[in-house]
Amino acid sequence: MSSDSLPSPARLSLTARAPLFLASIWLIAGILAEACLPAASPWAWWLGLAALWMLWASWRRRVAFYPMTGLRLAAACIALGGAWAASIERRALEAGDRVRVRLRAVAPETPLILTGRLADWPEPAVGRVALDVDAATLRLDERMADEPARGRIRLMLPLQRPEQVADWERLALAPGDRVAVKATLDRRGRYENPGGPDAGAYLDWRGADARGQVLLLTRLQAAEAGCGAWLGKLRLWAIRQLQQDFDARTGGLLAGIALGSDRFLDAAWAERFRRSGLFHLLVISGSHFALVAGIVAWLLSLMTRRRWIAAIAILTVVWCYAWLVGLDPPVWRAAVAVTVWQAARLFYREPDWLNALGACACVLLVMQPSNLFAPSFQLTFGAVLALAGAAAPLQARLRAIGEWRPTRATPYPPAAPPVVRRFAEALFWRESRFQKRMRREPVTYRLDKSPWAARLERLGYGDWNAQTALRWAFGILLAGACVQVALLPMSLAYFNRIAPAGGVATLVAEVVLTATLLCALGYFVALGLFPPAAAPFKWLATRSVECLTAVADLGSRWGDWRAPHWEGWGLAVYGGFALGCWLLGAALRGWRPLDCPSRSPRQRWLFALGAALCLVFGWLTVIPPRDWRRPPLGCLRVTFLDVGQGDCILLEFPTGETLLVDSGGQSHEAGLSLDGFREDAIDIGERVVARCLWARGIARLNGIIATHPDSDHVGGFRALAQCIRIGQAWHGQAQAADPIFRRLAQELDRHGIPRRVVQAGLQTRIGAVRLTCLWPPPDVAPTGTNQDSLVWRLDYGRRSFLLTSDIEARDEQALVAASAPLACDVVKAPHHGSRSSSSADFVSATGATHVVFSAPRQSPFGHPHAEVVNRYARLLPRAGQWHTGRDGAITFETDGETLRVYSQARQRA
Repeated sequence: MSSDSLPSPARLSLTARAPLFLASIWLIAGILAEACLPAASPWAWWLGLAALWMLWASWRRRVAFYPMTGLRLAAACIALGGAWAASIERRALEAGDRVRVRLRAVAPETPLILTGRLADWPEPAVGRVALDVDAATLRLDERMADEPARGRIRLMLPLQRPEQVADWERLALAPGDRVAVKATLDRRGRYENPGGPDAGAYLDWRGADARGQVLLLTRLQAAEAGCGAWLGKLRLWAIRQLQQDFDARTGGLLAGIALGSDRFLDAAWAERFRRSGLFHLLVISGSHFALVAGIVAWLLSLMTRRRWIAAIAILTVVWCYAWLVGLDPPVWRAAVAVTVWQAARLFYREPDWLNALGACACVLLVMQPSNLFAPSFQLTFGAVLALAGAAAPLQARLRAIGEWRPTRATPYPPAAPPVVRRFAEALFWRESRFQKRMRREPVTYRLDKSPWAARLERLGYGDWNAQTALRWAFGILLAGACVQVALLPMSLAYFNRIAPAGGVATLVAEVVLTATLLCALGYFVALGLFPPAAAPFKWLATRSVECLTAVADLGSRWGDWRAPHWEGWGLAVYGGFALGCWLLGAALRGWRPLDCPSRSPRQRWLFALGAALCLVFGWLTVIPPRDWRRPPLGCLRVTFLDVGQGDCILLEFPTGETLLVDSGGQSHEAGLSLDGFREDAIDIGERVVARCLWARGIARLNGIIATHPDSDHVGGFRALAQCIRIGQAWHGQAQAADPIFRRLAQELDRHGIPRRVVQAGLQTRIGAVRLTCLWPPPDVAPTGTNQDSLVWRLDYGRRSFLLTSDIEARDEQALVAASAPLACDVVKAPHHGSRSSSSADFVSATGATHVVFSAPRQSPFGHPHAEVVNRYARLLPRAGQWHTGRDGAITFETDGETLRVYSQARQRA
């Protein structure tokens, strides 16, 4: 009996084929319910779970008990179990002795004294070292006694001076050492602005209670090396070898790819990988572990066929590698995923992708329910779900259409549109195999197939032909497209970036990444056994890194789409898009092109509804409307952004136009090494200012104002011009030889942004708001100092704002002597609150009811100086004082009569 006469196996439902996937969905529902509903005791959730389980146990004994009823009760039990686990985790994090709870009783940046044990080997970085300490005691004040405390703290020890490096090397710390640390601890982010990341949530995802900077470090007691300490020491040795034997850029990239250290990445290379959507390859992720497991499995397949030996060897290598690179949450998740997959294969089961994905999700969410809200968890599982739930089934159905021939199991021609059928046949129909089969059959027949199938198959030799190449290319494009579409909301919500070539570039880069990992492994093995033999592996590793950066460069040339993201209730837009994708996936699962033709319109309706939701909400996702985030009708909104040591003020006018005064930036230029290396650090313009603009729904600025060419005022415009469309730029007179001004002018000209030189006396109106430039005078030549700073006054109805930039006391006296209109409601303290500004006459002349100091919490220059703060308090006793480093972004809204003020830090708290 031929295989054609055998009946087709029964198709299993999703419940039977992937029960753990459905269990993970209900577990997620329970965790979300616990997060959205008012906080409840874990006992309440446990009682609900127990009552539901008892109900299920009593009902199942009834004769009329239906299986579906049991499944529904089991789903409800799983959901309640997820809520119970989440409430237990939340209660544990809010225990009274946790460091995060104890920090609420002290002011930010207060020096504290703690003791604890070093959790892992110190992590080297450029000019500093990172430490993870498990706290044992915490002293909030030097006059107080030590009190017990729990929680992991991520500390940063600066190593800028030679004596600091020498002191650090003398300590020779190792995991388990008991240390005493004087440090400033906090759970807040460095910058507090609308749309900015929640630093507290990030610490929670990383399993830490707080982070801070070390002021004094002492070792109290050395500990014996643990059984796995040699892996950490091996990693540190490997990082040092990469720094010594390779140039700074290549060594930093290899340290990130092979060893999980992202602290030595070059800024220019990192930006290429971001623009091409490949940045996730520069840190250890699931793809690395999949490659490691695949390489080990291939090597073992050449030596043994015993599954249990292969599984044990693969898991041993995977977990040793995980321990080597550090058991951070992404590494832990990847190692668990490989373990689940190998466990399924060990019991002679061919794992179902969705079931394996659900098993991994259940394990990780039960152990730490807050994983659900980690961006890395969402991106990883979203990508795998797109591949397993959309790309793989769609390719399987196209293959079935293309390879169809009449059999007992599939007697009907494929039920697919002609275009789809011809395309599938061109890719998957093998005419040579069909003719070979016909020569063996007693009854022959002909099939009307696409003529391109035979033509493509003839272009090549055997299986290595054009059809095979196109089939692989289509698989790569399909997988990349599915991942891009599925991750669209998350890409915008977290990165405000869509990389068109990201999916394809990732799959191509994975091949190069495999070669890079193999070369790095060969280099380290040769270096340990016979150092002269490491030279060819070093050359190969360098070439593979060049190939990887070339792929990133090629992907970045496709460009990337930068767009605002939704927040608050606007997140429902992402939910609508996800629902549309889910309906399309359901329609795809129900599409059986080789089954008996059915007249049921259910699949068509599912497809039509899913496509409509994806189109509508996809459009709103990519191009969100600005109207819903504008200031209230008829209101002027002025926001003083928190950009550290710098100035940045966003003006949103009642007419809908927007203007940005300065852009913040680093107060000093990052140095370059001999290799042209520049550390990948936070770019104020892109990651702080642009993120805030996107949170406000702003994709285009009508204009920008550069008050004077200081890097902490205009340093962010370069990156901002690449992210945000800018209508025009205003700036004051500047010396042509000024390097900062020259770079700014070149960047504006390169993007075709018209420039205009302004000076005192200029008045313009934007709707009912009048803007007046008060300084500098038109007859004063530029000096290249703070004296060139532009001073602006905004008047709207009865309310006014004075934006003073960095003018000094001499300039203030000139304004007072000229009887300039300085009286206002809100004044930005000149020069970040420096003692060189804010003279008594000037402060008294403003008569402001609000004073804003634009400076970080720990300014390298001590801004705002205490005598200046006291001067404002003495001369303007009723004025509210706002400090961007302490209060985050400060937002004022006025309709010309009333004035409202909001603090980002207080709103987030």
